[in-house]
Amino acid sequence: MKQHTEVTNRILSSPEGQKIIDMVSPVYSDGEVAVSLFQTIGLQLDDLAKWTGEFKQQTTGCCATWTLDFWEWEYGIPRDSTLTTAQRQQRLISTMQYRAPMNPKRVEQIASSATGGLDVSITERTGKNQFQVWLTALPSDEYTRKTREAVDRVKPAHLIYDVKYVQYSEGPQYFAGTMQLTKIYEIRQVV
Repeated sequence: MKQHTEVTNRILSSPEGQKIIDMVSPVYSDGEVAVSLFQTIGLQLDDLAKWTGEFKQQTTGCCATWTLDFWEWEYGIPRDSTLTTAQRQQRLISTMQYRAPMNPKRVEQIASSATGGLDVSITERTGKNQFQVWLTALPSDEYTRKTREAVDRVKPAHLIYDVKYVQYSEGPQYFAGTMQLTKIYEIRQVV
């Protein structure tokens, strides 16, 4: 129940102060001293709410601004004053992703971003301690190199892998083949 009087409309501008006055007896809404106290307390609580909301943002690397120096120190990222805040946040997020637990889905995401967004899939257990990385593209030395660099950086050391390519095409496809049966005869000369 909002209490609006001439005194509260003139003095009270704080949202938290309005919450306070809504919780007390209506008799206080006409007293200038009481409303001024609620305004003062409310302004302090407004600041506290703003600071705690901002602090929550600083606890994640993607939203950090004034804690970026700490985050970069924590992840061993060298300071670069030429980068913008957004670039520093992106660099931090990339580093954090590489430090996360590596499951096949994470490796696929990292390999995909390293190759510029190609579709990447991983087939696990193709042999003892082996897996295959499949790229949906035309075979390319550049894609292979970028994929190997990304996967080598994040995969567990005991695993080995191959990079293979798969192509999907739309439209009719025609295949031809031939079959041949041969029999070898040995001819000997009779003397």
